[in-house]
Amino acid sequence: MKNIFTILLLLASNLVTGANITLTWPRNYSVFQRNTTSTGGSANVTFAGQLWNKNSASYRIEKLTATGASNGDWQSSTSFPFLSGIGSSEAATFNFVRNVPTGWYRLYISDGTNTINIKFGVGEVFIIAGQSNAQGAAAATNVGTISNLDCVVSNKNYIGSSLTSYQTLETPVFGVLNSGNMTIGPRGDRPWFYQSLGNQIAQRETGQVIPVCFFNVGHGGSSIDNWYDSMQRTKTMFSSNYANTMVPGTTSTHQNPFGAPPSDNRFPYIDLKNVVSAYGNMFGVRSIIWHQGESETKTLLNIYKTGIYNNAATAPTGYSLNNYDTKLNAIIADTRSVLPGLPWAISKVSLLAADKNAGGTDYDIVNNSGNNLTTPSGNTSVGNTVTQEQANVLSTTSVSYASANSDSYTNATGKRSDGTHFNSLGLANMSDDVYLQISGILSKTPVLSATPAGMGFSQNTTESYTLVTGNYSKYIWARDASADMSLNQGQSDMGNPWTSGISVDFTYKGWAKDFSGRITKIVPYFNVHGISGARIAAESAEAIAYPNPILDAKNLNISFSLTKASPLKLQIVTEQGYVLEQIIKPNLEAGKHNYAFSLEKLRANKNFSFVIYKLKTLEHSENKKIMLVK
Repeated sequence: MKNIFTILLLLASNLVTGANITLTWPRNYSVFQRNTTSTGGSANVTFAGQLWNKNSASYRIEKLTATGASNGDWQSSTSFPFLSGIGSSEAATFNFVRNVPTGWYRLYISDGTNTINIKFGVGEVFIIAGQSNAQGAAAATNVGTISNLDCVVSNKNYIGSSLTSYQTLETPVFGVLNSGNMTIGPRGDRPWFYQSLGNQIAQRETGQVIPVCFFNVGHGGSSIDNWYDSMQRTKTMFSSNYANTMVPGTTSTHQNPFGAPPSDNRFPYIDLKNVVSAYGNMFGVRSIIWHQGESETKTLLNIYKTGIYNNAATAPTGYSLNNYDTKLNAIIADTRSVLPGLPWAISKVSLLAADKNAGGTDYDIVNNSGNNLTTPSGNTSVGNTVTQEQANVLSTTSVSYASANSDSYTNATGKRSDGTHFNSLGLANMSDDVYLQISGILSKTPVLSATPAGMGFSQNTTESYTLVTGNYSKYIWARDASADMSLNQGQSDMGNPWTSGISVDFTYKGWAKDFSGRITKIVPYFNVHGISGARIAAESAEAIAYPNPILDAKNLNISFSLTKASPLKLQIVTEQGYVLEQIIKPNLEAGKHNYAFSLEKLRANKNFSFVIYKLKTLEHSENKKIMLVK
């Protein structure tokens, strides 16, 4: 018997599915880091998914303009290479790599009847880190003056103020960054100046579009001590080796110099580690953009101008600004233990401009005296300036400036009345200042995306499959019918190969971690349910649904037989996939079964011309239309 199976469009994620086609990789709107240190360049992009009819399938790749319009085919329609059949069915998975030049593209996949498409790019990927002027603060934003570009995207997995999700990693969801899509996940909730910066980068090469993608792990108010201490705490959760399983341990807190509520001392660094090890590995990275230093001057104020700020936090015991470069270099080194050679771009920032005291009068926060900072009274040296400490880090390999001018902003030229955060003019200036450094940033050799782990599978003599992939340190597998699979970093290793249990919904997926702590998806996901010839057990007789069509107010009856006990999922859905009725049995006994559904409910909406019943058991699956005659 030939089964019929329909996959509904999953709008909540970037996993693109259509009737009888699933695309696991690449993600919709994802950008892969190109391999150049000048212009042009390319990236190896993996294409992985599943076809229910391999015999008529083809794909093509269309080149796009800066606004997302078609610019002709880069790859004309061609058949799939490297198909892996599933049982004796016509279904197959695919997993192959193409070297794709810089630009935006649209991938089309067809099985002769159905077609799906996604957009992906090869360009520049940045990770943003630092404090509030990196993360974004209050209402100010700058989305640029060019509104018709479709080039700049961001991760949309935004966790807001929550500090509880560090253990779980989500498959990223991307979207065009603009005033209608404000988030740069996992920590940024506004475009800030990054959409404007992205627009500038997107157009910098004549005759070519450069896609740009941002991830944001900035934490407002965070000091270099917060970053360094949380790095040490993060390393202990993995026993100093990120390839190990996470053991969160007991929560403790630390405080930042701006007097904000104490936070879990695993933050802010755990967010940076997560993005570097997972998203940086999967998509590549041009550079981390670092903007942090205002908190160091704030700490000096808390020490030497006690009482000026009503919410002044207690200064750290033994605080020394001269340790800034040592601690930042240690943070850089730790990220490079995961992604070797990862470039950094450091903004020159310390909040040395005028600020306001409690009475509203401007004053100089500290006074420069040669190469040293002194207290306002001028008689106590506190060592190098913050910006000099940041400049010391420039001697580190693959570190460049991101911005050298933000300290020059005043309330009139870019700072809000708090003297710290950028206003709209300041955001425009920051976009320009970082772009002035872009040649230096692009001159550093980027980290390229890793090829995702490939999923292999074999059918067992039982109603299950064995999954296998390459040589990694840790494997997490799932038999899960949901659109995507999150990774719990505290979950125990499940081994390789892994043999599944028995379930109605056979959708297999997984994650893998290598021996340096780099994380990758295992692709493609593949779905056995609904594929004739993919199971070994004998199928039951075809279910009978009657009456069909339905002409009067009778019940809809669905009858079927089971040869052995089995889980059951029986749904009545609309053409759009809305569930009208549902019956789920975890272990329905063998034998004959009949379920009746009231037509009064099914025909409550006169716009329905038909419904679909979907029957799933271990032995059998089918979908069938039931006509609702008015």
